[in-house]
Amino acid sequence: MDALLIAGLSAAVLLVHDVSYLLHQPFWMDEAWVADSLRAPMHLTPRLSSSTPLGWSLLLRLVPAGGGQGYRLVPLAFTMMATATAYLLGRELRIGGRAGAVLVGVSVLLCPGLLVRDDLKQYTAEAWAALTVLLLVARLENQWSGRRLAQLMVFAVAGLLVADTVVFVGLAAIAALLLDSLRRRDRRRAFQVGGGAVGVLAAWAGFYAIVIRPNVTAKLESFWDVAYVPRHGGVHALMAFMSTATHNVVPYIGFRWWPVDAVLVLGGLAVLARRGRFLVAAVLPFTLALQLAASGARRYPFGDLRTSTFWVAMASVAAAGGVAAAVEAVARRRRRLSVATLAVSIGLWTLAADPHIRSHPIPDEDARAQTAFVDQHFRPGDVVIVSETASFGFAYYDRRLHPTFARFAGIENGFLPSWPDQPWIVRMTGHRPADVSRALGQAAARLAAEGPRHTGRIWIVRSHLFPDEAPEWRAALAGERVITYAVGREPLLLYEPPATSGSSGPAHVA
Repeated sequence: MDALLIAGLSAAVLLVHDVSYLLHQPFWMDEAWVADSLRAPMHLTPRLSSSTPLGWSLLLRLVPAGGGQGYRLVPLAFTMMATATAYLLGRELRIGGRAGAVLVGVSVLLCPGLLVRDDLKQYTAEAWAALTVLLLVARLENQWSGRRLAQLMVFAVAGLLVADTVVFVGLAAIAALLLDSLRRRDRRRAFQVGGGAVGVLAAWAGFYAIVIRPNVTAKLESFWDVAYVPRHGGVHALMAFMSTATHNVVPYIGFRWWPVDAVLVLGGLAVLARRGRFLVAAVLPFTLALQLAASGARRYPFGDLRTSTFWVAMASVAAAGGVAAAVEAVARRRRRLSVATLAVSIGLWTLAADPHIRSHPIPDEDARAQTAFVDQHFRPGDVVIVSETASFGFAYYDRRLHPTFARFAGIENGFLPSWPDQPWIVRMTGHRPADVSRALGQAAARLAAEGPRHTGRIWIVRSHLFPDEAPEWRAALAGERVITYAVGREPLLLYEPPATSGSSGPAHVA
């Protein structure tokens, strides 16, 4: 029966997410630089994983995507695994039997924080890893054994390959175990936990020093400035920060209105504590405290939905635990009403999640269409300017070319693709007016090298445009003959210098 319910919940993931959309929507910039790591030689993978766990990039290599968007099946698979793990966790919690476990599984299936995580990033893997830690803690709480403790410690280390945030959840679990051992005055158990913790901390420190820290850029750290606990401004600044973080994240736990979600989560934690599930109940608040501390130390952001997906899923499970206890209470008094109560609970969860079910949350950027159009209409002698942010999509979708990847501290992920053997490509390294002028100057110089009667044109591929970027291009090209092609949401430009004649298809003059 459990296997059938797990299969049903996992299959339901394919219904609440629009799989066709995932396989056809072009990669946006953040996804494209993840996909670019798959075009690089294997030995370069560690230095292309600044904002992406090393194991995530290696795992994607197992998917035969063939240049398309099939890699998005990996985060979708982790969503399925998270849903299945939530059901198993519900069984270990032993609240409401299988009905309660179904509710816990449904809470993750319909968690808005996971419903909007359809892009090619590791956040669904982080949710799965967090729930797996909770599952292992629940099993340990049900029956203590050295073997189960070892499983938790090993996973806390291995999970780091695909989920950086397993550090927070794993450390929270270890802290809960140590405190519980001290509360019990169980010296033997405390030594077991402490010994395992030393090994885990050593493994984490080594992994951080060798794999993670060398790839963290100053640009990446500054990008998250708004998600770091303020060090100045006193209590007022801290309260404003926490208010913003709460409104950004808490509505994605389940019912969209943060007071309701807060009551459900706190109620669920209280139910777990009353049922003697102190360890499981302690992991979520300990995790939040650790992430806040890391944010204060400017080591990990807090209050952003993407980097909070893992604990949002944990909060959904906590809320479901409280609801499961209510369903169980109804079943004890009126068994015939238990099924109806379960159905109503799932119905309310579905109604609350409805705006996010089969939604299309991926940013609408289409470097794929621009790249294909340039490939189709490119003529010998033409030059292509690729903006900094479009270079990732261009590198992934143009399968005729073979980009190289070099370190570049001026962007968050720490690397940029380039084409040193293709002199007709001008790759930008910024989006300021000086960068625009420099790119146009380089492209014009390459056309001039063809002679005064050159017939070359300048294609301008742009994606993920910053608010001030489009006006900069308009100012730089004012008075020039520029054809705008409505290819995707962000237009493709074709600049025809005075020596060039003719057009290249239907368009309007910008």
